[in-house]
Amino acid sequence: GSHTMYVVTWDTTYDITWNTTEFSTPSDTVCGTPVEQLLCSVTDYHSISSYTELNLNWTAPFSPSHVEAWGYVYNNVDVTNMPMMEDVTKISAGPNHGLVLKSDSTVYNWPTAGWPQLSDSENHSFIDIAAGWWFNIGLYNDGTMTGWWWNESGQASTPDSVTDAVAVAAGYNHAMALRSDGTVVAWGANGNGQIDVPADLNNVIQIDAGYWYSAALKSDGTVVAWGQNNWEQTNVPDDLTDVVKISCGGNHMLALKSDGSVVAWGRNSYGQTGVPVSLGVVEKIAAGGYHSMALQNNGVVVGWGNNDYSQTTLPESFDDISQIACGEYYTAILVADPGEDCGTLNGYTVYEGGDSIAFTTESNYTVTTLEWGEEACYNIAVNYTEGYSAWTDTICASLITPTFCNTDTLVAESNYDEIELYWPNRTGYDCGTLIGYCVYQDGIPIDTLNDIT
Repeated sequence: GSHTMYVVTWDTTYDITWNTTEFSTPSDTVCGTPVEQLLCSVTDYHSISSYTELNLNWTAPFSPSHVEAWGYVYNNVDVTNMPMMEDVTKISAGPNHGLVLKSDSTVYNWPTAGWPQLSDSENHSFIDIAAGWWFNIGLYNDGTMTGWWWNESGQASTPDSVTDAVAVAAGYNHAMALRSDGTVVAWGANGNGQIDVPADLNNVIQIDAGYWYSAALKSDGTVVAWGQNNWEQTNVPDDLTDVVKISCGGNHMLALKSDGSVVAWGRNSYGQTGVPVSLGVVEKIAAGGYHSMALQNNGVVVGWGNNDYSQTTLPESFDDISQIACGEYYTAILVADPGEDCGTLNGYTVYEGGDSIAFTTESNYTVTTLEWGEEACYNIAVNYTEGYSAWTDTICASLITPTFCNTDTLVAESNYDEIELYWPNRTGYDCGTLIGYCVYQDGIPIDTLNDIT
């Protein structure tokens, strides 16, 4: 239309008329609403106690996600045959089959090679999963476990005595569980000592298993490995520290350090331990049979090692990847579904007794201020740019109080010029970390001994 403006200055009047402008017809109507930020809370929140510290661990928040995969799975089955798997919260990649944990706490296997899916009566309340060579382990929310499929070496026969498990892992034909006290139990085949957990192993915060070996990440950032060592896969580098995540491949290992760098060792027949020099800051790692994958903090996935089945070549670019998992010749990722957005994650706030005590960007926090016999209660809230998530359920926990076990017997043998004392080396669950012995004569300490009985 026309617009008329009058500008008045001293003794002058101007008359300005704009030319008429024509507009196009309106476009079709589009209705929309802003993306709703879900402000998701964390999952799998649990604690692990030791004599000196309490470790709080959780899984990063997820939005409803689906599985994408590429490579060769089993017997001419490639991922083009994979059914759509939605509402998934975790993937476990066995050598030749996958196991997923869904948001309703049930599990689903693919492919099955003729094995049945887990029965409805058992398929409930899972919080963690692990897939081995045609067998599976599931961890229930009450700390007990179940196993299914191949069981020739007892790998699917979970120990009934364990009722405090917080995580599980599976190798070729053996399995492991991390207990809430930071110790590890293992079962199944033992031809290479893969279930011979080191007697002094404690303060563990993560476990994983390769084909015939096992590994544990301790709260101090060091790694312990045992079992088959044909390719030096259990020879953890002496100077390896500050590790925040481990991943066991068939016969090689990856470790993610706190600075986002990756260290690899073990079998290197396809370059699977040759970490690219151009690799950026890494957030997630996964080791397969003969290949390795990493998710950088810029969202780019990088792969190296065997690529005979394109397992290290992404078929397309993906956004919002929350997990990577590798089988023998395939790679799988968990991708947030479009339109479902938790928000912009900043980190996590730790609450003790209702008060904020720390902020961290890691998925764990270590409490070092507790005394023996003291119990404290903790919650975690996720800090988003758009707001805070709901608090987790409350965990109340305490340190393991050592019983300071005494020796069972003391034997003395005398000769003409000396008396020799003998006693059994006393160690056991909850005894404490043995340093040595103090020898008393008539109630007065006369010597301290280390590694002598």
